[in-house]
Amino acid sequence: MSEVGITSVELSEFYLTKNDSDHLKELDSDFHNILYKSSGNRHLCKILTELHRNIRSYRKMSLSVPERLKTSVEEHKKLLSAIKAHDGALAEKIAVEHIRAHAGMDIGGTLIGMHLRDVAVPVRLGEGRIGDAILLAARTRP
Repeated sequence: MSEVGITSVELSEFYLTKNDSDHLKELDSDFHNILYKSSGNRHLCKILTELHRNIRSYRKMSLSVPERLKTSVEEHKKLLSAIKAHDGALAEKIAVEHIRAHAGMDIGGTLIGMHLRDVAVPVRLGEGRIGDAILLAARTRP
């Protein structure tokens, strides 16, 4: 992870103390984009960037909840620590928990283990597959 990713998390902690949700939302998107690019997989980066763009309005709504912003910053901090420690298993566990916090993504079309709350609403993606696996995305609404 680049120094930019580290700075993004540090700035998020600063803006959290200032209750500045606009900067926090922007830094949240920056952090995700840095992660996608850091994967080194252009195809995966393209899919995740498109997914991120498609669920933008839902993410803004989710991040409008002050407690969710705080939790998201904490999750990013833990994920960054796992990445810096080269602990792939822990980073994966933290990332999965982060995704499951308020939304879900399923690869393979089973929707098993997504832990979606309320009603699952499909999110349309431009890319429908990763290799041979079907890619589904969902957000929730009450």
